[in-house]
Amino acid sequence: CFFLESASLAQTSNDLQNWSLITLNKKLDDKWGLYLEAQNRLGQNFTGQRRLLIRPALVYKLDSHTALWLGYAWTPSFTDGDLNNESRIWQQIAHNRHLTEKLEAFSYLRLEERFIEGADSMSLRQRMLLGLKYPIFNSKSWKWIAFDEIFINYYSVDNGPAAGLDQNRIFLGVEKTFNSHTSLTAGYLLDHILGAAADDQLIHSIRTQLNINF
Repeated sequence: CFFLESASLAQTSNDLQNWSLITLNKKLDDKWGLYLEAQNRLGQNFTGQRRLLIRPALVYKLDSHTALWLGYAWTPSFTDGDLNNESRIWQQIAHNRHLTEKLEAFSYLRLEERFIEGADSMSLRQRMLLGLKYPIFNSKSWKWIAFDEIFINYYSVDNGPAAGLDQNRIFLGVEKTFNSHTSLTAGYLLDHILGAAADDQLIHSIRTQLNINF
């Protein structure tokens, strides 16, 4: 589905970006936990601010493989130096398990209620992610990691997102586990944003993510 053409047959633009994330995971007890993500995105070949994300959440574990999340996000974007506010309320169910002794799968199904500055009403978006991890040369601390994430808008909003397939992200990289508290993921992410009223975009991103558990 990644290479589907938009209905308007829009032209495609390209941008080189850098996405840097830090995530904090706090275990409260065997069931409950807290999550906080801070993410910064530079675009225009690393020369301009594109988006900032502050994304906290409350996590409830159903079992050792599955968890429910309830969160908020402040995600302003920047156009020609101007800040465009966006707030989100989001819910997701996340699942992870080993398919074999070495191959690990992870996924989530996320629903976002988006309140975008200038849009006439709330936008409702579904996100679906599926990923895999596999040891590099049988290493215990290094893994290959890959995922695909699809975004779908449920309906069109005046002065906001259009209904249908919104974007598709593909990531390929490596994960280094330093200890039980800290890991780092780094790699290449290709984000295809489908334009309804504007051009399609291909974002080529260097993506790094530092995960801290405590």
